[in-house]
Amino acid sequence: MKNLKTRKVLAFCMAAAMMAGVLGSCGGDTESSAPADGSETTAENSGGETSGDGDYVDLIWLSSGSAINEEDTSLVIQELAKQTGIMVQHNYVPTEKWQVLMASGDMEADILEVPSVDRQTLIEGGLIQPLDDLIAEHGPNIQKTMGHAIDYLKEYASYGQNHVYFLQSHQAPDMDVVYDSVPYNYGVAPYIRWDYYEELGSPEINNEDDLLNVLKQMQDAHPTNDLGRKTYAMSLEVTAGMWSYATMYSYYNGFEAVGPAYMVSRDTEDNLHNMLEEDYVLWGAARYYNKAWQLGILDPETFTQKGENVTEKISNSQAFYTENSWNNYNTVLGESVGPEAGFEPVLEAFPYAYAGGTSQYGWGFATAITSTTEHAEDAMKFLDYLYSEEGARLCYSGIEGVHWEYDADGVPAYTQETLDNRGNTEWDKANGLNKFGNWIGIDNMVPASDGYPVDLSQMPSMLKANNTALDEHYCELYNVEYPGQVGKVMEEEREGYKVVWWVGDTGSLMSTVPDEINRVATQVTDIMIKAFPKMIMSDTDEEFEKEKADCMQQIKDAGAQDIIDWVYSEWDAAKEKLATLE
Repeated sequence: MKNLKTRKVLAFCMAAAMMAGVLGSCGGDTESSAPADGSETTAENSGGETSGDGDYVDLIWLSSGSAINEEDTSLVIQELAKQTGIMVQHNYVPTEKWQVLMASGDMEADILEVPSVDRQTLIEGGLIQPLDDLIAEHGPNIQKTMGHAIDYLKEYASYGQNHVYFLQSHQAPDMDVVYDSVPYNYGVAPYIRWDYYEELGSPEINNEDDLLNVLKQMQDAHPTNDLGRKTYAMSLEVTAGMWSYATMYSYYNGFEAVGPAYMVSRDTEDNLHNMLEEDYVLWGAARYYNKAWQLGILDPETFTQKGENVTEKISNSQAFYTENSWNNYNTVLGESVGPEAGFEPVLEAFPYAYAGGTSQYGWGFATAITSTTEHAEDAMKFLDYLYSEEGARLCYSGIEGVHWEYDADGVPAYTQETLDNRGNTEWDKANGLNKFGNWIGIDNMVPASDGYPVDLSQMPSMLKANNTALDEHYCELYNVEYPGQVGKVMEEEREGYKVVWWVGDTGSLMSTVPDEINRVATQVTDIMIKAFPKMIMSDTDEEFEKEKADCMQQIKDAGAQDIIDWVYSEWDAAKEKLATLE
């Protein structure tokens, strides 16, 4: 595949000038400083077939997805080209087209972002090439950043070929840096309408029953919304099947599912528990929602509605509870009600706060170099730059002197221009900060040589700058600077409380689930999906226990023990594999 094209300095300057118009005061030809750690990242030694007049090598990076393809002219992508001599265009194709390309033997690209389900096909079909020699010759930053993760990929991600075929992003060689970090807020947590909570006088909440009673008080205080429509404090959607019931409640009770059908979960000490145990966490989730049902605060449409129905009820103030932050309900409420209406997490209702998932071997996003590219060395040099300190800081935080700068004390911080414009769609598109999150080789919390995170948005001063008027109310109650710090307050003040980072290393080493186990898992899942609404809508404790017992017997008869035995055996084997890599 031929794709060597030239892009002259004039074209770059014209694009930079156009971007400068968007940035206003941020003009000029800004050079990034040399990496303090000695990373090999300059245009001279990282570029492809560049010439003295500034030509670039064009490469195509292909992903399977539905995003709109358009030429990227952001300042960050231009700076990446300037530093590496390589201009990368990131394109997407629908899943169907991706499958057609795999069948054709030519992915029509140089670099791929590879879905996990297609890795074996791409290797065995010869569509991607081994990276061992390329890393050895052109990947000094990859070698430094990934360390023994390279051995992991060779041993356990090459399907018996004993080569490195993929690079995984967000490497964190020192996991303590991740564990000690404090997110801006928690993606999974019990969130409640904070303005309504303040109306009640912010009553003390120490457990899930307290939380449910507070929600009942909110509903009693607001039985209908301004349109006269009935409210339910808790209105959810369960269209994702057992994931909807299992995931949220499990996380903030210190459990994470392992293996198929949610039959087995591990606790924070990596001990396994399963659904044939009476006190399994998933039965606890069903009981939690059943208590809400018996209090009259669970919307009966929970079992039939879709996400857009929940969003409408949230925006109309018909529901006062949600279990994650990624639906951006505060933005919706800010538009429909006002800036001081919205959700904040009540972490003290449960014994754990879920900070996120991580791995010492990087995220599951994997990149590969195609077998048909004529520019494998250039592709590797570009990827290597993304695993350098300078490349990571650039991709996360932008260009030094344009998007961020050092103050008089040597502390890096965003410029006022960046602080004022982050989140503005047009500005974000023109500048490209953190646009390439799935590509970056170093985890955002890892400190650069200056001692500060490569992602400057994770600095406490920057996190505090994100606070809304509602966040300020929340932070005042807990005496913190930004919402994520509340988890650390809970750890200090409550015995046994823990902020959890789930590490996926052991699970990633488990074997592919056999077809027979998958067939049993499908049957078990179908049984549970039908049984859970009945359990949750039980009007008495006795009725709930009967429905639960019936479900346990049905999944046992369907072969649940076979799934459990397979998971326990694989988990032990995976732990042994992991021990050989550490």
